Amino acid sequence: MDTESMMTERSTPCPTCGRTARLAPNPYYGTGLSVNPHVLTCLHCRTSEFVRHPRPARSADDAGRDAPGVWQRITSWLSGK
Repeated sequence: MDTESMMTERSTPCPTCGRTARLAPNPYYGTGLSVNPHVLTCLHCRTSEFVRHPRPARSADDAGRDAPGVWQRITSWLSGK
């Protein structure tokens, strides 16, 4: 287990509303039935969910990398290939 990642909090988009959410270590991880090491809490809509493996933070350079693959799949589906 990576103890450094467990010690830090970071901001990430909320999966419900898309605004800022806080990804923090689960204080109960490892005790009883708690199997998820992280908790994601939205600061706006108050959604909370457990996160087993948080996604790594993406830089601005990485943001557009997935777009060509998505468009290629859509166009191939529309063309019937």
